[in-house]
Amino acid sequence: MRNTILPVLVVFAHVFAFGQQRTEFGAQAAVSNYFGDFSPKNVVSSQTSGAFGAFVRFDLRPNWTLRFNYLQSKIEGTDANFEAGSTERARGFSFENKLSTVSAIVEWYPFAKKRQKLADFQAGASPYLAVGHGLAFHNPKLSYNLEGNLGNEELSKLLEKDLRANSGKPAPIFHLGIGTKFFLTPKWSLCLDLAAQPALSDYLDGASLLGNPNKNDWQVIGAVQISYTFESKMEDRDHDGVSDQKDGCPDEPGKKRHAGCPVSEFGNTTHQKMMEIKGDSDGDGVPEPFDKCPIEPGNVVFNGCPDSDGDGLIDLMDKCPDFVGEMSLEGCPAEVYEMEEELVLDQDFDAIHMIFDHASEGIEFVSGSEIFGENVEAYLDNVASVMTNYPFLKVEIEGYPDNSDNPKFNLDLSANRAKKCVEYLVSQGVAAERLSFRAFGEAIPADENSTENGQENRGRVVFVVK
Repeated sequence: MRNTILPVLVVFAHVFAFGQQRTEFGAQAAVSNYFGDFSPKNVVSSQTSGAFGAFVRFDLRPNWTLRFNYLQSKIEGTDANFEAGSTERARGFSFENKLSTVSAIVEWYPFAKKRQKLADFQAGASPYLAVGHGLAFHNPKLSYNLEGNLGNEELSKLLEKDLRANSGKPAPIFHLGIGTKFFLTPKWSLCLDLAAQPALSDYLDGASLLGNPNKNDWQVIGAVQISYTFESKMEDRDHDGVSDQKDGCPDEPGKKRHAGCPVSEFGNTTHQKMMEIKGDSDGDGVPEPFDKCPIEPGNVVFNGCPDSDGDGLIDLMDKCPDFVGEMSLEGCPAEVYEMEEELVLDQDFDAIHMIFDHASEGIEFVSGSEIFGENVEAYLDNVASVMTNYPFLKVEIEGYPDNSDNPKFNLDLSANRAKKCVEYLVSQGVAAERLSFRAFGEAIPADENSTENGQENRGRVVFVVK
């Protein structure tokens, strides 16, 4: 059983450490003594033994830690420690006990929170108090000399009872300690630890009825501990759920929505200090940990995001960020047109049609060919500009013939003229999939044929929004 203690402790500590931000692994060298039935005048035994062990320490809160402790020690005592002439000295008994102790210990550092407010590491010390519980695995060896006590029938009976009761079962113990932790470097620490471990047993020394059965045995330990600290990449030393890397107030527990700062700190000295440390790249007065839109100046009310039209909906969620709208319409006014997945105001839609109508009326070709006439590029540039500003628009260009040549020639010429307009718009950056064209023959004229103007309008292109 004793040989399995350390491996079990290591496995358990490893599993527990998986979710922690700061973990210390350490070793300890100690001296061990005891207080019990072989201690004269209610003081610890004069026989001190060496001890050694290992431990793992975890940060629970800024000033609270949990230590899993393993200690291999020895206690011993003898009746020779009692005064000459005493009954105990005449008895001539002694004992030796090797203990393997495992315990879980909570430590409180009353000044640790103050230390953690230091901007940079500084070597120093912090006292602590410790309390815990554990088990002592042991098997005491009691030495006795019955020949020197011949005729003492009462003593023999007590010895017999103690030997039967002393089964070497694990003894529950309490841990009560004080110490001082010295911060040598950001990673290395040294502790001076003094602890008393009262047992819920009077058989650490193998004797009870032979001595004082009304008082249980104690072990006293003085240790020097050295430890190395491992820190998680997601360290959170104020344990507020916001990692120090993102925490605007890493030493004060706060709210996640306020980047780890207390609500009362937003807007005051801590907030200003955080702006100095974390920065405010967009200059909107909202420091980086708070700013949900760090590259766009915004409003403090909206965590640094802009609301360009002031309708209470940030631009990222506003489908009409330049027009005051309603929340129920995702930031758009009621008077809108929905074109595929985009919304256009009435006045914008009218302007688009006006530009397309002007292009339809103004674009001319050299008679009998698809060669552009004067100012055609200017009209097409206007069309390209509209389609760039409204990337959801799709346009079909219709080519209409005049009656100056045969029908087949007219149909081919209409198609070539519409196609030439498409090619020009593509050259100006309009995606080809947003454009289409088709040609109409004599059966579908663009205008009447009874007047000179009507005949001229028949040989043209028309822009139609799809």
